[in-house]
Amino acid sequence: MLMGKQGAESIHAHIMKQERIHQGIPDSVDRLKYIMKEHILESDPSLTCLRPAPKKRKLQSDSSEDTTSGSDSDSDL
Repeated sequence: MLMGKQGAESIHAHIMKQERIHQGIPDSVDRLKYIMKEHILESDPSLTCLRPAPKKRKLQSDSSEDTTSGSDSDSDL
């Protein structure tokens, strides 16, 4: 793939952004692996089907009822 200076600057900006995102990974090999994986997925949109779906988070039950019942027992003292 041939690109001009703007294309190279765009890639550089993307790599730097990924470095900031993954800076918490202590192992440099793992960190570079994640950066390159994101770069490849960003560079070739046809590969986005290989990206795993995000995990759904569990919703916590309403804990306000639990805290109010505990404060009622404190007021009985």
